[in-house]
Amino acid sequence: MRRWLREPALHFVVLGAGLFALHAAVAEPEETTERAPIVISEDYLEGLRARHRRRAGRDADDDALVAAYARDEALHREALRLGLDRGDAIVRRRMVQKMELLLRTTSAPAPPSDEAIAAFHAAHPERYRAAETLDLELRWFSRDRRADAEADARAAIASGAPVGDPFLLGDRFEGLDRAQARTRLGPALAEAAFEATGDGWVGPIATPRGVFALRVTARRPGRRLPLSEVRAQVARDVAEEAEERAFTEAVDALVAEYRVERPAS
Repeated sequence: MRRWLREPALHFVVLGAGLFALHAAVAEPEETTERAPIVISEDYLEGLRARHRRRAGRDADDDALVAAYARDEALHREALRLGLDRGDAIVRRRMVQKMELLLRTTSAPAPPSDEAIAAFHAAHPERYRAAETLDLELRWFSRDRRADAEADARAAIASGAPVGDPFLLGDRFEGLDRAQARTRLGPALAEAAFEATGDGWVGPIATPRGVFALRVTARRPGRRLPLSEVRAQVARDVAEEAEERAFTEAVDALVAEYRVERPAS
């Protein structure tokens, strides 16, 4: 018994129990407030029904829907009452996103006018252009089939009418802009085609696929697109810029209502 009485752990337990009892004796009872009722309107209940049908493919019992919603709502309210949302970066980010969505919805401007669309098109000519495109022919010289594919390509080009090996993608391409040419043919062929001058054969062009010769058969320069061809796109761009501007102004106005205190620099 004496050995137990000398144990430090026992001393801590006794001290803690004493402090707890003292607090219970002197502390004022917590004020109990009635919780606000959880109200579910008929419209909201219909929304719960529709969401359940989408998820489960069948109707649900109304009592079960109400009970499930009430459970979640009670837990949510209690978490907020206890401050469990504070200091949680994930919850904070989610609340910020919801507030941003609300501001975007409530600050959305009216659809752009015809005058605004025309002015935007005139002010941004670089946005609304058709890219340069070309048609071309290819001749492929396979490294697997030839002892010296590059020498064969050079000789074929010199002949003026090169004949190569069958190429899986074909030997004629039409209406390619620079980005499409890079995607379909690779950067080396695309650059050679768009840098080519005249209508003669160009090459040899070494690529990971083999060696090529190419000839541009038609070239269509880039051009500014008239408003009649791109009106829908311009209208979208005007609306997006107006929405972003209205959202930024709404956020700035909200922030201006708060005093921001920061450490002195």
